[in-house]
Amino acid sequence: MRIYLVAGVILALCTTAQTALANDWDRWGDLSDIVFRHVARDGDLPNGYNPTTVAQDGYGFIWVGSQDGLARWDGYRFRGYRPNAKKAGTLPDNDIHVLFVDMRGTLWVGTGAGGLARYDAEQDSFVTYTTGPDGLSHVTVAALAEDGKGGLWIGTDGGLDHLDIRTGKISHLKSASLPDNQIGALLCDRAGTLWVGTAKGLTYQKAGATAFTQISLPTVNGDPP
Repeated sequence: MRIYLVAGVILALCTTAQTALANDWDRWGDLSDIVFRHVARDGDLPNGYNPTTVAQDGYGFIWVGSQDGLARWDGYRFRGYRPNAKKAGTLPDNDIHVLFVDMRGTLWVGTGAGGLARYDAEQDSFVTYTTGPDGLSHVTVAALAEDGKGGLWIGTDGGLDHLDIRTGKISHLKSASLPDNQIGALLCDRAGTLWVGTAKGLTYQKAGATAFTQISLPTVNGDPP
């Protein structure tokens, strides 16, 4: 009987302590404010009020893409990167659509009219992949994803491409089961399945498969298609 009584007292004390702690957190929570620090001032960030994409590379730098160039935040200040036709190794285009960091920590930049660029941290410059016989399907790159095998999937406005990072070879994935060539989103999941968001819907291709399977999505009103 005494054992049950002691256990009951301990339980009551614990409950009271937890309640008091919760009330204390609530009391201080009501008094505290969530503060956001504005890190961009005029001239610091290209088109600073309209960023389009953000990523963190393997060195810890924060990269911000906008419609007016690319900027790197080192924790104290921004450094801007813009195209310069007279200088090799610069960005191919001002309009940044997507930033992606691969498993090696390398930054990839998809642009609106200049194709794909890879940032070379040692040279502080960019390597560009553009259109052509052995190049991209389109100059507009809107989505990027790793394939888990040392390659990079590239979603463009003209189709789905694949880059072998080791060799630099670009191949085009042409499949009648792909609902549209305008690619807006890419994801390769842990099972190796490639998910592709197109202008005409969502589709996926399992690892080792040769065809895509389209997924029926609800309409804007939530009704079945």
